[in-house]
Amino acid sequence: MSVNRGQTATFNCDVGVKNNHITAFLLQSPGKSPQLIFYHHHSYTEPKYGPGMSSVHFGSSINSAGTEYQPVMKNIYTMDTDTYYCAKWYDNIGFHSDTQLGKKH
Repeated sequence: MSVNRGQTATFNCDVGVKNNHITAFLLQSPGKSPQLIFYHHHSYTEPKYGPGMSSVHFGSSINSAGTEYQPVMKNIYTMDTDTYYCAKWYDNIGFHSDTQLGKKH
């Protein structure tokens, strides 16, 4: 997906089932380790942000069934190519992700 500076991008992240596990949205810039943008759970009123991240540039909504998250990037401000991941956290095994969201902005 290509998004111009100042625009908003919305992704879909279908986790399949509503359960007690959180869903995380991560950013990976070329040559760097993944970075937590936020994690969310159907019981939260809003996402919990990672270090240096905030609602100024990121947000998330959840469908009424609690199975589909829509991470939002607001007011895109960088010109880099990054990869975004939606991952489900399972307490006993850690992260599992079937969704990789590539994005050039």
